[in-house]
Amino acid sequence: MSTSFDTLPKEPEISLEQGVGGATGQNAESEQVEENLVANENILLASTKSRCAQSIFRDELSSSTGSFIQDALAEAESFKSEIEQSAVAREFVAKLQELGAEFPSWELRIVNGSYDVIKHSMPDISGENDRNYSNNPSGDVESPRHKNATKVSTPTVANSGAISKLFERLYYCTRTGKWPKPVTQRISVLSDINLNLRSGKMYLVLGAPGSGKSSLLKYISHMLQEDKDHIVGGSLLLNGVSPIDREFEWRNLVTYVDQIDQHHEYLTVRETLQYAFDCLRGTHKSPYIPHNSTNDAIIAEMDKNHFAVNIVLEALGLKRVKDTYVGNDVSVRGVSGGERKRVTLGELLSVGAPVFCCDEISTGLDAATTFDICKGFAFANAVSKQIRVVALLAPPPETVALFDELIVIDEGKIIYSGPTNESLPYFEALVNQHMPARADPGEWLLSLLGNARDEQYAQQFQSSEKGGMIQVTNTSRFSDSTSKILDDPRFTKRYHTYWFKNLRLVVAHEFLLWKRDRIRVRARLIQLTVMGLVIGTVFYKQGDNPYSGIGVLFQTLMFLSLGTLVFVLTQVDNRAIVYKHQDLNFYPTWIFVLGRFLALIPAVTLDIIFYGTVVFFLSGMAYDDGASFWNFLIFLLLLFLNAIATVTLFSVYSAISKDRTTAISVMTLSILLMILFSGFTVQPLVIPS
Repeated sequence: MSTSFDTLPKEPEISLEQGVGGATGQNAESEQVEENLVANENILLASTKSRCAQSIFRDELSSSTGSFIQDALAEAESFKSEIEQSAVAREFVAKLQELGAEFPSWELRIVNGSYDVIKHSMPDISGENDRNYSNNPSGDVESPRHKNATKVSTPTVANSGAISKLFERLYYCTRTGKWPKPVTQRISVLSDINLNLRSGKMYLVLGAPGSGKSSLLKYISHMLQEDKDHIVGGSLLLNGVSPIDREFEWRNLVTYVDQIDQHHEYLTVRETLQYAFDCLRGTHKSPYIPHNSTNDAIIAEMDKNHFAVNIVLEALGLKRVKDTYVGNDVSVRGVSGGERKRVTLGELLSVGAPVFCCDEISTGLDAATTFDICKGFAFANAVSKQIRVVALLAPPPETVALFDELIVIDEGKIIYSGPTNESLPYFEALVNQHMPARADPGEWLLSLLGNARDEQYAQQFQSSEKGGMIQVTNTSRFSDSTSKILDDPRFTKRYHTYWFKNLRLVVAHEFLLWKRDRIRVRARLIQLTVMGLVIGTVFYKQGDNPYSGIGVLFQTLMFLSLGTLVFVLTQVDNRAIVYKHQDLNFYPTWIFVLGRFLALIPAVTLDIIFYGTVVFFLSGMAYDDGASFWNFLIFLLLLFLNAIATVTLFSVYSAISKDRTTAISVMTLSILLMILFSGFTVQPLVIPS
């Protein structure tokens, strides 16, 4: 190893004319020169040693390049073999063998998939880009990187109103002499997507933020918005069935897991999984299992012991927290963030859809927790033999090694799709350089993307052996094992469970949530009792006075109307969970509305009894001439009907309002109108004719 000394620090030049004349000055000068020489020699020696050490260190790292990646792959293979030999896997396989079940193979094909979004906006009215606009009078912008097409500004109340936009157009007209024309911007979110996914494999989708990972998963799940400004192209087939085939329900074949966890905080882990299983399946019966008396008895025993839910709890490592609340990050203490993410996955694993698309399941989690979740996912995939597509952002090497195949996407184009252990050699040959020693493979792959050569990378993959194999496979016929889907009610019907059973599940579910919120229930009962005492003492034994009776009724109805806000606000908070259940086909909308209404009847009845009893007897209504027990029941019935009517009206507001603040404003306005026109605050006699 040679070292170039030309690059080493040079000795500083010392002027002998510096200092004071005489022998004393010369001695001081010579001593300073000697000190500088010694210091420079030390610098030279230290620099040489440092460069030698760096060179030796680089040589050592170069000799061990990729060794830790191979270790991660070997560890992943060892883990997969341990999964197949685990007690849970053996139990599951033994049960399938006992039933004689033969599950089909699945194959998902995407041919020339694309997704384009067309945006309409006004041109830049500042005058800076008028030349660009005049050169493009049609207003068509084909590239998303066209930076001179529109003016980007943060929308505010001031610049989003109709008057503000009118003034902007007038200003543009005065600057250019012509009325502004809308600019059409066509953004290609996905383009030329060709993939072939098979059952029994886990696929990792890798890409930078904004590369199209979520759009790809939603494309597979058929959840992308489609209209004149959102164009979905290409062909998507699962065992020969497309999403537009009305014979099958695509949402039951392909399940999409969002990156945000949406759960009821007062349900335990087991109750959450069991509720999903009961709504979407309800039984372990399947057309893949032969029907005979022996199997029927085994399936009945599996239903009784909740076999599928127990397998999922064991596979995802949730068995020790199965009786713990799911909780949230605000008010209810429950499982950890990683365990809550496993609940999200387990909620859908217990259903058993053939294809799972998981979007950014590592959001808010550390690398260790993400690895544990992916291990549980690999465990579930080993025993179920389904298709798992997971999108992650720069996962660690040990997590990447758990996946069978890797899909790299950037700018909406597939850069690579193939075995995970062949990805690094492919990219090293693609860019003609080796991955730096001890570099993170995921981060290194992402560092190669996001430049002007992405289009070239995508074309090179399509013309490569792996890309050509995908195209040949997608153009061939489906094999005998993947050419059809059996007539399984889970896949042919949107809602598999009978409507009455669904209604019973929703009523029990909503009532359990109300009962579990003990703090709110107790606070509400105390509030009702105190307010009943206040109203009753204000109108104490004035039931014989008609004006006092009207006052009692008005105060009672107003207070109960305000109290219904407690029920409705929880509906606004849980609306995202309802939407998730709707997307997953848990139940029809009318079933949920009716079930929630029936579940509120006990809560409203309890409010009426606590409040109405105190007010009725303290205000003197029980002591009027001819008063009887039926009068008491009629009074409670009047309050009950008022409370139910108000809850129903406010539930409509909670469903149509954009957010919680808007819902509260609309409900408050309704109560104000009721106060004004109820005939008590403003009596009819004082209103001018």
